[in-house]
Amino acid sequence: MVTTYNIDRNTASRLLDVSVRTVDRYLKSNRLSSAKSDGRIWLSKEEILDLLRNKDSGRQTQGNDTRRTHVEPDIIVDNGVNLSNEHPQRQTTHVDMEELYQELREEIAIKEKRLAQASYKLGQLEAQIASMVPMLEFEKQQKLLAASNEEYEKKLAEYSSWLDQKEEEKQHLNMLIKQLDEDLHMEKVNKWVYAVILYVLVMGFILIWVALKFI
Repeated sequence: MVTTYNIDRNTASRLLDVSVRTVDRYLKSNRLSSAKSDGRIWLSKEEILDLLRNKDSGRQTQGNDTRRTHVEPDIIVDNGVNLSNEHPQRQTTHVDMEELYQELREEIAIKEKRLAQASYKLGQLEAQIASMVPMLEFEKQQKLLAASNEEYEKKLAEYSSWLDQKEEEKQHLNMLIKQLDEDLHMEKVNKWVYAVILYVLVMGFILIWVALKFI
């Protein structure tokens, strides 16, 4: 029977959803076989999937000490190196309570770590949402302030226009007053001229009458 070793310990830990230390314990207790190549430890994906199926189906109960008979395999690593000189043998031993306890503890630790990460991300999202509420209120106040400023500028423009209009009316009134003053002055001058002319005429008539009387 040919066994192909084509995945490393990290990949095996992800497939089994356990830590790398648990995979090492599986190797130490011969629940999984391995082969070395290029200084790295390789495992069989088929054995990993078998172990995963056994775990999912409840596997064997404690105290059932069954053993499997194996034909010494030719070991083939996925890089093509033939390791037929190495003959790792794997025997199925009963599940030790302490190992099971450690495995469960590590799995719980992994779940708790993931749960903590999820809680942290959830807390970050809640903080972002909480920070968005004052920001929305601030933006609302900014819009109200901008609307108030627009209204104020509009009223200020209307008031400035009204002041300009009043200034024009004031200038027009000043021009009318000046014109009236000039007219009044001319009228006074004309009255003096008329009075002088009338006085001269009267005096002339008197002088002529006196002259005619003594002739």
